[in-house]
Amino acid sequence: RKTTELDASDVEPIARGQVRREDEAAAAATDLAIRDTDLVSTVVYSHHYYGFCPDWVEQAARARLGDLYVLLHPDVPWVADGLQRDRPQERAQIHALFRRRLESFGAAVVDITGTWQARTDTAIAAIVELQRRRADGQAADAGAK
Repeated sequence: RKTTELDASDVEPIARGQVRREDEAAAAATDLAIRDTDLVSTVVYSHHYYGFCPDWVEQAARARLGDLYVLLHPDVPWVADGLQRDRPQERAQIHALFRRRLESFGAAVVDITGTWQARTDTAIAAIVELQRRRADGQAADAGAK
């Protein structure tokens, strides 16, 4: 873990570590892997902080898209999580950057707004619907064979 401020030279090591952790999570998952972050985050923050992102990272982010993105609007009060976070006052701007990047990658996105309970309920419903569609697709595939 780096103890000094991150800089542009950290983008590729961060991306390689993210790929490794994603692969480990996917290998361990029996049905569903939920990620708090993925390479899309690396792309967004690299562009935001450094004005660029290595091509391979963007290509890998697009190729490794999750099946569903739960995008949380900054419409609830910011809560410190104990990690060093900068610019909490720019949450709306960062949210818009994520929205645009996910759209440009063609990702499936569910917008989450409202109270903490409403957010939880909406996220769970979206995941249940994704699993239902997967099961329906597998049943249709099995019936076609």
